[in-house]
Parts: sequence; C-alpha cells; structure tokens
Amino acid sequence: MPKYAAFVLTALALATACQRHSAETPTPTPAEDPDWIRLEIPGEREATAVAGSLDGTLLVTTYTHAYVTADQGRTWQQTKNFFGSVEGLVTRHDTVVALRSVVGDLYDKSAVHAELFTTDYGRTWQDITSITDPRGTLARLRQSVGRVQAINGPAYRVKFNYTPFAPGSSSYYSEPSDLVKIEGGSQTTLRAPAKLVFRNLQLDARNRLYVTAASCAHRTALTDCPDCQPGNGQQSPAVVFVSRKPLP
Repeated sequence: MPKYAAFVLTALALATACQRHSAETPTPTPAEDPDWIRLEIPGEREATAVAGSLDGTLLVTTYTHAYVTADQGRTWQQTKNFFGSVEGLVTRHDTVVALRSVVGDLYDKSAVHAELFTTDYGRTWQDITSITDPRGTLARLRQSVGRVQAINGPAYRVKFNYTPFAPGSSSYYSEPSDLVKIEGGSQTTLRAPAKLVFRNLQLDARNRLYVTAASCAHRTALTDCPDCQPGNGQQSPAVVFVSRKPLP
C-alpha cells in the first residue's frame, strides 16, 4: 500500500476513534445541590419575598412584579406590575398582604406600608382600601426582613454584609450574605446555597426554608461575587432557594 494511502487510513481511524470517544463520553452536568432547590425567574433581577408553597401555589415578588407558579417553578405567570419593589408578604389565613416600604437600618430591617392584597396567592390583586379596617390593623402590619421564626422551632436570619466605599464613608457595597440558624440560645452559620446577596426568608407549612436573592448588583455594587454580572443586571434572573429538608 502506498505510504500516502496508509497515512490517510490511519488519520481516518484516529478521527473515527475520537468521534466515538466523544459520543461515548458526554459532558458532565453540574450536580444538584443536596440541600437546596434553585428556582429562577428570567430577567427579573432579584426576588424580594415569597408566600405559599412549592407543593401548591408559590407567589414570588421580584424587583417590580408578582409571579405565580403552580408547577414547582417550571413555568411562571406574571400577575402584577407594582412599578416598584415589594419588601414583604404577610399571610393571614387566606389573605396575603404586600408591604411596599422598608424601615430600619442596614442590619435590622422591617417591611411596612400595606397597599395591596390577594386572596388567591397572587393570581389577582386588590387595593387595601377596599377592606373595612376600623381598628387600623392592616396599617400597622410589620414584617421583619431577612428573619423568620418557626413555631416551636428555631429562628433563621440573613446576616447582611457590607463594605464601606472608603474609610468613614456612609455608602456601602453589598456583599454576599450569610445564613444563620438560632436555636437554644446558640447561633450556627448554615452552608449558603450560593454566594449571593439574600433579600428575605420564609417558611412554608412543611417548615421548608425559602431564601430570596439578588443574582447580581442593581442599586449598589457587589464585590467578590462570582455569580454576579455587573452591567447585565437588567437581564439577570430573580432567584429563590428552597431547602430540601424541613428546618435545615
């Protein structure tokens, strides 16, 4: 056999072997987190609050909208444009009230100012003025931001982390947050589901912990955050983490 022909056959054999090896060795996919389920709402920048449950209807508020899912986050229906953020969702029996404002300092925040409510977990919304409230109960509604207490169980809080722009500056960078579990007088730092800035916490009827997060910077700059994409904040997803086990 001529040397050139032998060279061609050898090259073809090597190419075929490489193709076969490539076909038989698929690219590995990232393993699922053993402790957390990650939900994403495309293009919504951050998730601010949640109500409901992953088992039924889950309501999530984002930077300016309300979204509902009834299939565990596979699809989302946008049901309301708030034209601004909702800082908390308070559930009272079959009613969920949206709190629009936040008060407090950098480390101890509360959501206040009841403005809208829903009786079907976010599918439809009504103005709070349509409810007769002679005692002003709704006007006094208040919810801790980044803190939640289980009934006869532990409490959880977001440890908000900041770095001053410069020594003595009153402006800060928002750094990735920590998750803290408080039980029996002691505090434990949980393994966070991601290195992100967390916004709020909630527990469902099964005591699974929900953590809302900003996937990148928007109002303040983030540093040391590999998941963040500065300059692309408008297109980043809103993120919600759900613990796989009750009371993690």
